[in-house]
Amino acid sequence: MDSRLLIFSLSIFIWDGGESCSYPEYIQNTTWRDNTKGRVTYGVNTMEGWAFTAFSQLISDWECFLSDNHFIVSRSSTTIKVFGAEVYAYLCQKPSLIGENAIYYYAMTDEEENAGKERVHVTAADVSEVCTVCNPKSSPTDEEFRVLLREGTSEAPPLSGTLVVGCNPCVLQCDLPGSPPIPTTTTPQPIRKSATVTRKKPPIKATETDDEKIKHTANAGVVVGIVIAVLALLSIAIGGTVWYFRFKK
Repeated sequence: MDSRLLIFSLSIFIWDGGESCSYPEYIQNTTWRDNTKGRVTYGVNTMEGWAFTAFSQLISDWECFLSDNHFIVSRSSTTIKVFGAEVYAYLCQKPSLIGENAIYYYAMTDEEENAGKERVHVTAADVSEVCTVCNPKSSPTDEEFRVLLREGTSEAPPLSGTLVVGCNPCVLQCDLPGSPPIPTTTTPQPIRKSATVTRKKPPIKATETDDEKIKHTANAGVVVGIVIAVLALLSIAIGGTVWYFRFKK
């Protein structure tokens, strides 16, 4: 094969690979209202309106760059100049479609200090894998979800459960038992170890009535003893007196 043809074929292959990323069909060619960004328009592989400022430069145009079963990675259409270097911004979204007109999503990157703490990844390094972007050291909390409403829709449908971030396969081994699924709309309950509780029987205590009965019985015994002793003494005294008078006569 001619070397020039081989180089041309390789160039076509690389170009096709770069253009293969596209947004999910349910979000394409539609304008949405982002509760944090305002009006956002998605094409097949472009996004406009998701704006932020980094290093005093405004970024609002994106292109679909990478995707898998869990995440969508968008790259800024223009570069950002940082101390003379040209860098790109990357946005990682984990979307969940709720009904036909609402999407909930999490921005799955660390907060960028030089971008107003927006969850975007700014780097000059080559990015070839989703997990290069979607592996935050500080994951968003469950309450940090964002809402996309199809333009013309007044409100989002109610959730059937609690929306949670779920397990991030870029950080954890989510195929292990007990890992929360992605996506999920229920809060996983913590596993609690069961413990056998042994209850000791409280000691039996005498009631006040029993104490009083015991005390009364003891007092009665003392009184009877005293009466018997007195009667014995009287008997002795009377007997002695009788014998005295008899002896005197």
